[in-house]
Amino acid sequence: MASLQLPPTVWPRVHAMYPGKTFVKFMSAYRNPKAGLPALQSALELNPGFVHLIQGFDLFKKMREKWDDQPTVVGPAQAAPAPANPAAPAAAGAPTAPAATGPVTRMTAASAKDFLSSVGKIQARNAVASLAMMRSAQGPLPRNVADDFTFTPATKLKYALLSEEFHESRRLGHSEEAFLAGLHYDWFFELAMADKAPAEVQLELETAWKEGFRAAQVARRIASNYKNLPLSEWIYAATMSIYLGRAWSAWIYSVNHPGCAFWKDFRTKVDAVTTKKREAWRFIERRMFPLVHTDFAALSASSFGFLGDVAPVIAASQDPIVLRKVSPAHYQIALIVRAGQIISSIPTDDTVDPRSGLFSRLDKWVFKELKLSDAVIGPLLKKLEEPPS
Repeated sequence: MASLQLPPTVWPRVHAMYPGKTFVKFMSAYRNPKAGLPALQSALELNPGFVHLIQGFDLFKKMREKWDDQPTVVGPAQAAPAPANPAAPAAAGAPTAPAATGPVTRMTAASAKDFLSSVGKIQARNAVASLAMMRSAQGPLPRNVADDFTFTPATKLKYALLSEEFHESRRLGHSEEAFLAGLHYDWFFELAMADKAPAEVQLELETAWKEGFRAAQVARRIASNYKNLPLSEWIYAATMSIYLGRAWSAWIYSVNHPGCAFWKDFRTKVDAVTTKKREAWRFIERRMFPLVHTDFAALSASSFGFLGDVAPVIAASQDPIVLRKVSPAHYQIALIVRAGQIISSIPTDDTVDPRSGLFSRLDKWVFKELKLSDAVIGPLLKKLEEPPS
């Protein structure tokens, strides 16, 4: 019933996290190890708008400029230039100029097949992800052939590419899941900036990235002690998404809602607390707001779609016990993620002793369920890396 206190304008923001059918189908084919470029091509060709818009991918535009047989002027039909050696056959699979039967447009200039064979699977993924994200945030993009349109995925997918590169460079595995976790952050940023969210939202996002990254490292170290752990590939994504919920709260509660406080006022109260800050956060947040950050995080992950398997973990991250009988697999992951949050919040100069005032009764119960001894907790904080930037 508490969610009904929020105005209806809140929900379109959360629903805008849905990436759209084209990108969902494209990523389904991309993540299928048995699917090749034809499957990706089929996904793109279902939406002619994407085939048109991918012509604006900066890397692809540079490639097309080098095609000797590709007209560079958008305008009326013109005959394709004769090859230097008419007897020489075209290279197998090489993109060919469009037939001179009508206007040469960006859509006819290169097909989905040409695009995929030119830029490759990974660059195609980045381009399609960027386009889907921009469409979600800004509505329809330019379709007029007279409009020059260029986009650079590397500037749009900051968190996705940083997450993927970090996992690949350290051979941590699950780099595709890490990419999706970072894309979740990028998608939120694109939506918030399109809505002209206040500066405090971007600040909260940057803080979430740093604190979430630290907690995810601890959670991953805890998970490494278990063999054949279900859903272990999503531990990084689940942990990062929980902290992203704080940025959601900063955005939603940056304006006045009846019966709700402002997020900046909440932050002021929590930051003034000097002891047992985790417990203070939980208590104050639930008193000031009808929906808390973990609620928004779970809703966002569900709408995003690619992280749906761990949405229950995100929703129950503050109270993992609710999953104990409902879903043992989710319960185990929720405990690990929660432990990562607890331990990563400890200042490195503090003595890590479960008997000290650093831990609440709930914290100790989580440690007990995971069988984390005093000797194990301390080393989990050693040599944590700073988040990539």
